Amino acid sequence: MIPVPRSLRKIADIFDGGIYIVGGYVRNYLAFGSPLTTDVDICGKFTTEEIFSRLSSCAKVLPVNPRIGTLKIILDGDEYEYTTFRKDSYPIGGAHTPSQVEFVDSVQEDALRRDFTVNAIYYDVKKNEIVDPVGGIKDLDEKIIKTVNGKKTFQEDGLRLLRAVRFAASLGFELSPECFLWASSMATLLKDISSMRKRVELELILTADDKYGVKDAHLKGLELMSDLGLFEYLSATEIHFDKSSFSVLQYSPPNSRLDFFIRSAVLSNDEDPKPYIRNLLTELSFPTKTIKEQIYLSEFWGVTKRKELIVLLAKRPDLADRISALSRYNSFLICAKDVLGELIDKNVPLNVSELDVGGEDLVSLDIPKTARSHALNRVLETCLQEERRLTKDEQINLLKSFK
Repeated sequence: MIPVPRSLRKIADIFDGGIYIVGGYVRNYLAFGSPLTTDVDICGKFTTEEIFSRLSSCAKVLPVNPRIGTLKIILDGDEYEYTTFRKDSYPIGGAHTPSQVEFVDSVQEDALRRDFTVNAIYYDVKKNEIVDPVGGIKDLDEKIIKTVNGKKTFQEDGLRLLRAVRFAASLGFELSPECFLWASSMATLLKDISSMRKRVELELILTADDKYGVKDAHLKGLELMSDLGLFEYLSATEIHFDKSSFSVLQYSPPNSRLDFFIRSAVLSNDEDPKPYIRNLLTELSFPTKTIKEQIYLSEFWGVTKRKELIVLLAKRPDLADRISALSRYNSFLICAKDVLGELIDKNVPLNVSELDVGGEDLVSLDIPKTARSHALNRVLETCLQEERRLTKDEQINLLKSFK
């Protein structure tokens, strides 16, 4: 018996049964003995109009995508996404969005529209029964990812190529031989998927080891993407993949998984990797802030002098861990955290706001407005290069040179 939130039992009682949990919540409980952190997705034969009519007096019911029968239900502080049983029809090309939707009455028909068998196991909330229309429990036991509809699963929706990788990696499963064959032969379908959707799946793969605690899951995901030939179709910019980068990824903190692209840029052997990183992440619709951060990290490529390292470190001391993780390609960077610690211990200012001089000093010294920012940065750079906090008089004297 799978544990069910009390609010969901209330919903099932209101409809006198016919409400099912489906997807990750059921899959994870059967695989791990716990639903872990997965959302509770529910479904049934009831239309969105029926759901709204019966629940609006006791719950908040919000539309998500009425065309495909999806609503959000909030009751007693719990949140569920409800979808009416349906059959989907897709256009040729695997572009992700169904062109036709037909609502149906049975679990068996609904199961046939889903991607993988392990995601098509249902739990009848009222009866406390597992319903397994396509053999998902057997595949869970064997720890394999198998499509519900053979190669048609990928033909309908090219994004499922990345989803297959993500589930195999995060769950610690393998693709069935047929699934691997179909996925590798249809890699080109990724071209029809929007860059934003590809980016979301890629980020989930890069952090797959954090999802359910499967060791090195992110490494397996990247290797599987390579084996299936998926990198070629992620973007117009060629992604350089090499398993030697795993030694760094394995020890990187979770929030630095995206630095895979930094390592990818190293493999391009470009003298200046910044254009490569900018083009690649822009094509994958990463936020501007993320792109700038990755470009900043790439500036550490050729750093071989302590003073140069210190000046760069001061710009983003919060990234010291990630800078150290890049030492696989520049062993000099392994000391980044230690260097930063030494600067902090010596009370060295890391930005102009930590200097002992400021706006009033600039005005009193009649330093032109156009030179003020440059003057303060010069004082900061001197402090960093000498690895000490200059006295107030020393800082004033430096400012005078800009008068």
